[in-house]
Amino acid sequence: MSARVRLLFLSLTLMKPLSLLVLPGLLLASACDKKNEPTPAAPPPSAAAAPDGTSPAENAPAAALTANPQLEKQLKAVQTGVDLANLNKNLDIFVAQKKRLPSSLAELAADSGCPIPKLPDGVVLVIDKKSASIKAVRTQ
Repeated sequence: MSARVRLLFLSLTLMKPLSLLVLPGLLLASACDKKNEPTPAAPPPSAAAAPDGTSPAENAPAAALTANPQLEKQLKAVQTGVDLANLNKNLDIFVAQKKRLPSSLAELAADSGCPIPKLPDGVVLVIDKKSASIKAVRTQ
């Protein structure tokens, strides 16, 4: 056999096992890319009222809130009804694209298309220039 024929024969015999390993791997990888449809979650159970008519949140001890400042911060965010994560994500994108902070929340909302949520009385959103984030602040 000539060298060319031998090289061709070896390359073909080596490609068969290699293709038999690569092809299933590619098929498996493409199948893993499919996203599962999220199943509808059951509605959260309503909080049962305590026998004296107060809600369970009102019965929670205040000492537990002051002992954990992170928990208190999360509670305030829930009480104001504001999801700052989406606003802060859009702020990060704005800063990355424009290399500056927006002059106001209206500029951020106009640029990103993210609506500014309605806030309860006594709460305003401000852009903290030091940490480059949006925070909910209670007004006096």
